[in-house]
Amino acid sequence: MNFWNNFKSALKGKNKICDPLLIYIILGIFKFIILYQIYSELTREGFAPYNNNYNNYNNNNIRIHKYELLTAITFMIYLYIIFGLFIQLLCKNNMKGAAWFIILYPFICKLVWTMII
Repeated sequence: MNFWNNFKSALKGKNKICDPLLIYIILGIFKFIILYQIYSELTREGFAPYNNNYNNYNNNNIRIHKYELLTAITFMIYLYIIFGLFIQLLCKNNMKGAAWFIILYPFICKLVWTMII
């Protein structure tokens, strides 16, 4: 029950999470769910690293070692946390517009790129 009280205070309390950071967290959760589904599908098809057969270059599939994959995922999570802290810092310093711009910039670029092509 303490978790839910802390969660409610993070959304409504004095030290609440700013809106751009909340959107960033929600998008990140969806991203990790989608990446997990893609990885599990590739594992079933035989393209993702699911065994320790690292030196098997007889076939055309390039396999990644599990530890390299875990290192990449850990690095991605650390970058995600650091970027989230940066967004929270922007919000705390009354730069909410800049935080929104940073969150929405990839979507705006994709929209403009799609309109150009």
